[in-house]
Amino acid sequence: MKPNLYAAMLTLSGLSEKEAAALHDVEVRTVKTWNDGRSKPTAKAMQDIKDVIVAQEQLAMYSLNRITGLVEKQGAPKVIDLGYPVHKAEAEALGLPTLSACMAMVARVAAMIPYEVNLVPQGEATGTPGPSPLGKIN
Repeated sequence: MKPNLYAAMLTLSGLSEKEAAALHDVEVRTVKTWNDGRSKPTAKAMQDIKDVIVAQEQLAMYSLNRITGLVEKQGAPKVIDLGYPVHKAEAEALGLPTLSACMAMVARVAAMIPYEVNLVPQGEATGTPGPSPLGKIN
């Protein structure tokens, strides 16, 4: 099977084919043909998916930097509460199109930290209003 960059990027983004179709403003069957390698995605579709991945990486780096700052101030934790959005509007406030795109970003953060992670709904992790993909150290 020939490598398919669009399929790899779609997997990395955490988006489903249906969510990608909405992002690209195309039919799901169009995304399926791109994902299967039967046709080539448009330049706009590739840029759309790249934009999601870049936003995820930026949020992940923000979260990792915040974790590092908290660890420096409070010491090594037993558990880190990592907040995740529960409503699409919260995902959009973070600059991501869907909840699944947010969870893919949260998974990146969890994979990169050497502490146990407790996933908690957004807001319960930070104790402060506003979007934040990271919470507190326990």
